[in-house]
Amino acid sequence: MTRFTFRLRTRNGLVVEAVNLQARDREDADRKLMQMYIGCTVLDCQSGVPDGREDAMSFESLISLISREPTDPPVQQPPSSPAGGTDQDRKPDDSSSSASSA
Repeated sequence: MTRFTFRLRTRNGLVVEAVNLQARDREDADRKLMQMYIGCTVLDCQSGVPDGREDAMSFESLISLISREPTDPPVQQPPSSPAGGTDQDRKPDDSSSSASSA
Protein backbone atom coordinates (compact mmCIF):
# COMPACT_ATOMS: atom_id res chain seq x y z
CA MET A 1 0.00 0.00 0.00
CA THR A 2 1.15 3.49 -0.78
CA ARG A 3 0.47 6.63 1.26
CA PHE A 4 -1.02 9.55 -0.65
CA THR A 5 -1.14 13.06 0.77
CA PHE A 6 -3.69 15.32 -0.90
CA ARG A 7 -4.18 19.08 -0.83
CA LEU A 8 -7.68 19.88 -2.01
CA ARG A 9 -10.40 22.48 -2.29
CA THR A 10 -13.84 21.45 -1.07
CA ARG A 11 -17.00 22.26 -3.01
CA ASN A 12 -17.58 25.10 -0.51
CA GLY A 13 -14.21 26.64 -1.38
CA LEU A 14 -12.25 25.68 1.76
CA VAL A 15 -8.69 24.46 1.25
CA VAL A 16 -7.73 21.28 3.12
CA GLU A 17 -3.95 21.05 3.40
CA ALA A 18 -3.20 17.41 4.23
CA VAL A 19 -5.52 14.46 3.74
CA ASN A 20 -3.57 11.22 4.13
CA LEU A 21 -4.90 8.04 2.55
CA GLN A 22 -3.42 4.61 2.01
CA ALA A 23 -4.32 2.93 -1.25
CA ARG A 24 -2.99 0.49 -3.84
CA ASP A 25 -2.58 3.17 -6.51
CA ARG A 26 -3.51 6.77 -7.35
CA GLU A 27 -6.83 5.75 -8.90
CA ASP A 28 -7.87 3.93 -5.71
CA ALA A 29 -6.77 6.93 -3.61
CA ASP A 30 -8.81 9.32 -5.79
CA ARG A 31 -11.87 7.08 -5.42
CA LYS A 32 -11.54 7.07 -1.61
CA LEU A 33 -11.00 10.82 -1.54
CA MET A 34 -14.08 11.51 -3.66
CA GLN A 35 -16.18 9.36 -1.30
CA MET A 36 -15.12 11.54 1.64
CA TYR A 37 -15.05 14.93 -0.10
CA ILE A 38 -17.81 14.85 -2.73
CA GLY A 39 -17.24 17.44 -5.46
CA CYS A 40 -13.75 18.46 -4.29
CA THR A 41 -10.91 19.62 -6.54
CA VAL A 42 -7.46 18.08 -6.04
CA LEU A 43 -4.83 20.83 -5.88
CA ASP A 44 -1.81 18.61 -5.16
CA CYS A 45 -1.02 14.96 -4.52
CA GLN A 46 2.18 13.44 -3.18
CA SER A 47 2.82 9.74 -2.78
CA GLY A 48 5.27 7.78 -0.74
CA VAL A 49 5.88 4.59 1.21
CA PRO A 50 4.25 4.66 4.68
CA ASP A 51 6.69 5.25 7.54
CA GLY A 52 8.15 2.07 8.99
CA ARG A 53 7.40 -0.16 6.03
CA GLU A 54 10.98 -0.19 4.84
CA ASP A 55 12.09 -1.52 8.23
CA ALA A 56 9.43 -4.21 8.44
CA MET A 57 10.43 -7.30 10.41
CA SER A 58 10.21 -10.83 9.20
CA PHE A 59 8.06 -13.28 11.13
CA GLU A 60 11.13 -15.11 12.45
CA SER A 61 12.77 -11.94 13.76
CA LEU A 62 9.54 -10.92 15.48
CA ILE A 63 9.22 -14.30 17.23
CA SER A 64 12.85 -14.15 18.36
CA LEU A 65 12.26 -10.66 19.76
CA ILE A 66 9.21 -11.82 21.72
CA SER A 67 10.76 -15.03 23.05
CA ARG A 68 14.14 -13.54 23.94
CA GLU A 69 15.05 -13.74 27.62
CA PRO A 70 15.76 -10.39 29.29
CA THR A 71 19.45 -9.79 29.82
CA ASP A 72 19.08 -8.05 33.18
CA PRO A 73 16.37 -8.84 35.72
CA PRO A 74 14.15 -5.88 36.57
CA VAL A 75 15.35 -3.85 39.51
CA GLN A 76 12.82 -3.65 42.32
CA GLN A 77 12.63 -0.43 44.26
CA PRO A 78 12.38 -0.67 48.07
CA PRO A 79 8.95 0.31 49.36
CA SER A 80 8.78 3.99 50.19
CA SER A 81 7.58 5.29 53.54
CA PRO A 82 4.18 7.03 53.70
CA ALA A 83 4.18 10.63 52.59
CA GLY A 84 5.78 12.80 55.26
CA GLY A 85 5.99 9.97 57.78
CA THR A 86 8.93 8.19 59.39
CA ASP A 87 9.23 5.01 61.40
CA GLN A 88 9.16 7.05 64.63
CA ASP A 89 5.78 8.59 63.71
CA ARG A 90 4.07 5.19 63.53
CA LYS A 91 1.98 3.81 66.39
CA PRO A 92 3.39 0.77 68.19
CA ASP A 93 1.90 -2.63 67.40
CA ASP A 94 -1.01 -3.84 69.52
CA SER A 95 1.01 -6.87 70.62
CA SER A 96 3.76 -4.77 72.19
CA SER A 97 1.31 -2.42 73.99
CA SER A 98 -0.78 -5.32 75.38
CA ALA A 99 2.38 -7.07 76.60
CA SER A 100 3.53 -4.00 78.52
CA SER A 101 0.12 -3.49 80.20
CA ALA A 102 -0.14 -7.06 81.44
